[in-house]
Amino acid sequence: MTRWYRRAALTSIAACVLLAGCSNATEEFCDDLIKAKDLTSLTDAIQDKDFKAAAAQAKELRQLADNAPDAVRSDMQELARSVQEIVELLTKDEAQASVSENPADSTSEVEQLRNQLNSRFDDLDRRSARVSRWTSEKCGVNL
Repeated sequence: MTRWYRRAALTSIAACVLLAGCSNATEEFCDDLIKAKDLTSLTDAIQDKDFKAAAAQAKELRQLADNAPDAVRSDMQELARSVQEIVELLTKDEAQASVSENPADSTSEVEQLRNQLNSRFDDLDRRSARVSRWTSEKCGVNL
């Protein structure tokens, strides 16, 4: 289960950070995006279960999405929000695994988060495809 969410987080991260739009109106955004393109800190933090660092990196990704061009901003924001939620889920899941006393309440919360994310994966795939298409058409970048 946890491995699946880590893979989903990494997929969402890739969808978000590989987006580059480099027209005159988006040049600054492109520069910021290129600087953050790898986001190795985020992927490393998730793989190392350093969820405090992962949360900080996810916040930076959200800030990048907030500065995206209008044409892709809402899609990028939703992808970035999902990355934040995946980090939150992994954090709670890890905490739950280390709790031996009455984990029933946290189990319910983790299950709710998991179900919410699962229900949105198709939408996230569509959003990722739209952003990829936009970058290809506007920037000549094939994702």
